[in-house]
Amino acid sequence: LESVGAADRTLRHAEQYLTFASNFLIFFQPPSVIMEFVNKVPDVLAKKLTSLGVEVKGVEASLSDFINLPSVDSDDDFYQEILIPEPIRQKPVVIDTVNFDVSAVFVLISSMTEENGTNYRFRSSLLEMQAEEERKLPARPMLIEAMKDKRLIICRSAYNAVREIIKTVAGASEKKRAEIFLDKIEIVEDKLSQRIERLQTGLKITKRTKVGFFKNLLTNYTRFNKVQIQVIFGSGDFYKAVTATSNKHFVNAASQQGVSLAVILVQSRALSEQKQMELLER
Repeated sequence: LESVGAADRTLRHAEQYLTFASNFLIFFQPPSVIMEFVNKVPDVLAKKLTSLGVEVKGVEASLSDFINLPSVDSDDDFYQEILIPEPIRQKPVVIDTVNFDVSAVFVLISSMTEENGTNYRFRSSLLEMQAEEERKLPARPMLIEAMKDKRLIICRSAYNAVREIIKTVAGASEKKRAEIFLDKIEIVEDKLSQRIERLQTGLKITKRTKVGFFKNLLTNYTRFNKVQIQVIFGSGDFYKAVTATSNKHFVNAASQQGVSLAVILVQSRALSEQKQMELLER
């Protein structure tokens, strides 16, 4: 009964793969486990694997093609042990909530992403670079599309940071757009999911990773350093929301530690209206 032993080993391997997958969620669900059989696979084994949640690829064949069964009765125990009639199907991933970090809010309110918002030259090399990127690929339309028919949330830390930043950095029109957007969005309390909290002592999640990229985003406006970036991502993870962000550094650093974050990556767009006005006045 060598084939029976092989089937048992295959089932143990499948259970190990499923356990491993459950520890590395993608969009809040474990990734699919696929087992492909180059040769034929016993039909009862295929059904058992499918019932566990494994996707089976390969040609199914009767168990009798692999072993000689003494009698139907003597095989009853084996069939009862290996066969589960109702397969477990993975539910399709549906995420109906978008969590905004500060950079995503800026994409929506920056004058640079408005019509004709790039028809300026800026003394800041960062603004010049972002304006050139915006001419080639506008950042706002993709984010607007991702927001459609979704619950929109922002954690308390991100909300307070946006409020603080726009007081000093934003122009009049940007402040108006910010007020309109912030009136629509739901403010949720700061939370840290367990897997994001575990990143706090990780070697890859450094202070520079958490806050450094915002120094460039805000063109040397550094008071945002008080906000812990992982709280924003932790809140998105806790509320099972996809986080809209331009912070690829944190996303990549988390990935290196085995944590796949559910994100909508957008291009950085700084608040530009005050810089535009300065250039017009000169």
